[in-house]
Amino acid sequence: MKKSLVIIPIKEISVAKSRLRKSFSKDIIRKLVIKLSSQLLDRVEIVLNEFENKCDLAILTECNEVKSLFKKRKIIYITPNKQGTLSEKITFAQKWASEKKYKTICILPSDLANPTLEDLRDIIFFPVEENMMVICSSYNCGTNALHISLPTSFRFSYGSNSFKKHLTVAKNNKIKIKILELNSLLMDVDNEEDLIQLTNKLPDFMNNIVSHE
Repeated sequence: MKKSLVIIPIKEISVAKSRLRKSFSKDIIRKLVIKLSSQLLDRVEIVLNEFENKCDLAILTECNEVKSLFKKRKIIYITPNKQGTLSEKITFAQKWASEKKYKTICILPSDLANPTLEDLRDIIFFPVEENMMVICSSYNCGTNALHISLPTSFRFSYGSNSFKKHLTVAKNNKIKIKILELNSLLMDVDNEEDLIQLTNKLPDFMNNIVSHE
């Protein structure tokens, strides 16, 4: 059986989380982006190690700092051939994975707030059939996980209301759809309100990020 590929897009750190810039310094945002990315990578690696050789892990990025930060991990790096939207970059990664003969790709955003191992297992190892998409919504109708069979003509449509857009695209292409309701994948950290919700649940999360001097 061909492997699946878990893809985690991580954008250029220097321009990440623009909605937080009014409230936090560039240094705090940088540390937050790295912590969230590291947290997800740690947990995905734990899950993949439980099912050895069934999945590979890739970071989709053009950011040299990201590549340097995580260079000691056993991770594939996919570098988009040009600047573009998230959807365009993921399309590039999808074509790359198809050429490498992967059976499926599972796309997870690097800013998930607090994904559990159980929920990551459920989406990553869902038995995806041919011509099938498995999708998890965010709390605000974004797409916080998408697992799809390859090859595919599916057109990615990340951004506002992407969950409903992806459902429409799948239906129009007669792709089978499975919606998973995974509570810990509902929230990503995109703005100050998200961060407040996260720190209310995990009061120590911002330790080592915000200086109290």
